[in-house]
Amino acid sequence: MYPSKLADGVEPTSESDNGEVLRKEDVDFELWNLLYHYLLDLEECRHNLSEALDHSTLEHLDLLLSFIRTAYASTTERLGPLLEKHQITYDLLWTLFKPNTLTYAKCFGTGQPRCVKYEFGEEKTANGGIKYFHVEARYLEFDGKVFGEMSSEHAIEKFRGAKQITALEVFPLKYHPSERQVRTHLTECGRKIPFHDGHRVVEIPIESRVVVDAAYFREENPNYARPSIKNSDKGSPAGWHVIDFDDAEEVSASGKNNGMDPSEYLVPVDGMTLLTRYISGPPGVGKSLTAELIAEHLRRPLMPVSAGELGTTAETVEKWLPRIFKRASRWKAVLLLDEADVLLEQRSSYDIYRNALVCVFLRTLEYYQGMMFLTTNRVEQIDDAIASRIHFKLKYDNLNLEQRTNGAAIYSRDDFDDWARKGRNGREIKNLVSTAQALAIQEGCQVTMSHLEVAIAASEDFECDFKGVGSKEAMNGYT
Repeated sequence: MYPSKLADGVEPTSESDNGEVLRKEDVDFELWNLLYHYLLDLEECRHNLSEALDHSTLEHLDLLLSFIRTAYASTTERLGPLLEKHQITYDLLWTLFKPNTLTYAKCFGTGQPRCVKYEFGEEKTANGGIKYFHVEARYLEFDGKVFGEMSSEHAIEKFRGAKQITALEVFPLKYHPSERQVRTHLTECGRKIPFHDGHRVVEIPIESRVVVDAAYFREENPNYARPSIKNSDKGSPAGWHVIDFDDAEEVSASGKNNGMDPSEYLVPVDGMTLLTRYISGPPGVGKSLTAELIAEHLRRPLMPVSAGELGTTAETVEKWLPRIFKRASRWKAVLLLDEADVLLEQRSSYDIYRNALVCVFLRTLEYYQGMMFLTTNRVEQIDDAIASRIHFKLKYDNLNLEQRTNGAAIYSRDDFDDWARKGRNGREIKNLVSTAQALAIQEGCQVTMSHLEVAIAASEDFECDFKGVGSKEAMNGYT
């Protein structure tokens, strides 16, 4: 279709065998799209070509550039505003993927990020009549012996309107908001390959009770390899299959119970409706401990979740909260949502983001079947709609003198009375006792009042610097 001299002149701009397009007699529409990808390269090539080159070659190249600009003028006009917003429409997907472009995707099975080189793309139709953009790419693979190039396939289902490029199943790496970090992370992963020495099972000793829910594990990890069970006609002994439990999660249940019957925890518990308990009070008075004791008394798992783990936007809360509710309901667990102020706070007319958080929490709460404890230090700011959904409300005051000295009869009562008058809360008392215990363990002896006095003295020095005059400067002396 084109003079061979023109093909020789522009072929160096292409990074792959696609440069052979100019040598074909018949060029289809898809290959014209390919030329559009290399429009900037062709323009740069034309700019760098010497005028001493054959006049006919330059003339044909100018005609080619003029044709591409004219034929794809509407495409360029539509594409510009979309790319400024980092968006794309389905019919313009092909413009994103230039051959040999590093493309960001997720690894099948693990969901971890990976980069592949885009090779080819076209629209296809699935068996159900659903259209999608089919992407073919290649990457380096290691089979345990040698490295080699492998192909991978990806699909972008047809969509309406404009869509964020980063929301696509696969997209050019240059559009990733953290491109540099992704490159660094994947490079570090690649450097670990030479040190890979086969599969290892990490043994993690656990003394507390755990929930064993194989069915739910499969549901949450559908791409996890399933163990095979082989039948033997000759009745030979079955072999062992090693299962990786890296993704299994421990669910704690406070305290120890010697002589318990394991079968007791495998019997399904009758379904229960939503039972929400609300605990308010100052720090260190036992709000979280109440939920732990209830879980132990009922012999049910305790699922502690802080509001910070759910995120700070309505989108992240809406993503994670239903999963947490589903897991807690399935396991008949006691759910502890600690420091839930951000989800419970009164809605207002000037903070739409907080309103969205509370609305998502309320909507999700309607579908939760189970027992949940909510703790907060700011009861006066709770939203009315949430307050009406709480079945039982508890308010804890600061510990009194008797509560702070309770259980301390192993030492001098006078010492503990003097200590209790300091007004410390339960968490501070626990921390002081833990410090004293650590000192005693280091010395290889029982905990004595002298250990407590050392812990108390250190704590009082810190509080004096933290709350007293010149506290900001004094705090610089702590690590």
